[in-house]
Amino acid sequence: MIGIIGAMQVEVDMLIASMTDYTVRTIASTKYYKGVLSGKSVVVACCGIGKVNAAMTTSFLLANFDVKYVINLGVAGGLHPDLRVGDIVVSNKCVQYDYQADLLNSPTKHNLDRLGLTYLDSDETLTTTLAQAVRDVHGSVMIGTVATGDKFIADKAIANSIREEFSAAAIEMEAGAMAHVCMLYGIGFVSLRTISDSANDDAEYDFAQNMKITAQTSCKILLKWLQDFSTQRNIK
Repeated sequence: MIGIIGAMQVEVDMLIASMTDYTVRTIASTKYYKGVLSGKSVVVACCGIGKVNAAMTTSFLLANFDVKYVINLGVAGGLHPDLRVGDIVVSNKCVQYDYQADLLNSPTKHNLDRLGLTYLDSDETLTTTLAQAVRDVHGSVMIGTVATGDKFIADKAIANSIREEFSAAAIEMEAGAMAHVCMLYGIGFVSLRTISDSANDDAEYDFAQNMKITAQTSCKILLKWLQDFSTQRNIK
């Protein structure tokens, strides 16, 4: 079974509408839709915005359902200068840029407690196959680091500083927390992010205008990936 999580309802609506034979289970105010998508068993959830919501939903998902992989989909701000609105980023690693437990500003200042890592690697097979699905459906794709923090970034200077420090391609508010939980559980994870804005002064306007279109793009790609990947890995 594959777990799919988006932060906002618009990011998962198309998937839920495409599901068959599904049941709904509510855990801690979050609805988990368990059913069939592209002929395969999935659980789809909308976690809400931010790292706490993302971590809680992912943890409950893994504790209550027989999930082998977790896929995060949604929108993000573009940090890499080559990215434009509508472009796609698939994670090969995630980082929580706002996590810093070391007050001495050491080279390991962003290492996550219990893991001892700053960067959390995405599952290599998930990254590779999802990137191919993007090429099949959308065209070009960028594989790179997705930076996560509990703030909507609409300041070019801040965006640039995060890109430079972490070599990040995109920025958002959930993937790093989901990757953290998945790594603790030993579950493969990847994030699929469609660029909705450039994390600059126009970010709020661009985000609102492009959210629905970019979310639908992510869903179309995931439906393609789900069919191909599930067949290859014999996931029921």
